Amino acid sequence: METRNGTKVSARVALLTLLAMSQAALSSPKLFFTEAELPALKVRSAEAPWKTFLSNQRALSQQYLDPKSGQYADPAFVGKSTWTMSKSRPQVTAHEYGRRLTAQLETLGMVYALDGHQAAGLHGAKLLSAAARDLPIARDDIAKSYAGARGDLARAYAVGYDLLAPCVEAGERKAVEGLLADYIENLLAEAERPDIWWMPYHNFCGVGVGGAGLASLALSKDPRAEAWLKRCDAALRRWFDGGF
Repeated sequence: METRNGTKVSARVALLTLLAMSQAALSSPKLFFTEAELPALKVRSAEAPWKTFLSNQRALSQQYLDPKSGQYADPAFVGKSTWTMSKSRPQVTAHEYGRRLTAQLETLGMVYALDGHQAAGLHGAKLLSAAARDLPIARDDIAKSYAGARGDLARAYAVGYDLLAPCVEAGERKAVEGLLADYIENLLAEAERPDIWWMPYHNFCGVGVGGAGLASLALSKDPRAEAWLKRCDAALRRWFDGGF
């Protein structure tokens, strides 16, 4: 495959890695590191520059946990918008929800994974459960949002569930997994429409289909995961081969 400037670019390794990970059905976490890698990561996190980064993440997680903080990650707020542009451009609304949740869940999940911070893990799990309740794919403002915006939400759910799955209550797990599956199916169905305008050139391919891919990996034990990943593979190949 070649880009327009003739430079050889290979996405094949990344795409095959997605498929290989689905076959392995690794336990959480698995998207960015595994449980077996945690001891080494903890050692590195005590060294520069990671020590400063993790210190900042710990401080931010405390803000997310504190109801008196202006940064409090309120589970009751996951489906509320403060963007003024959402009123004139409702197609971007899900961007706000997804980007906010990504930041919150990444930080709480990282602090839980590296420090064993139970309060961070449990609060992140509450955010995921709130999203399953308040941000279904069929919700009107989400259904009308761009594929890239829905992809932002899929990415947030995938990263959050990967890092925080052990903290999600058994009774809530099915709802969270169902949420991920619904977003995967929605994004792939749109990407595969023969008349869809954004395939294979727009960055929705990366954000939307990429979000579906991460969600598929997060649900790697689901019997549908391998088929989902093959569909993501096909869509991303169209993007890399025809969109660059």
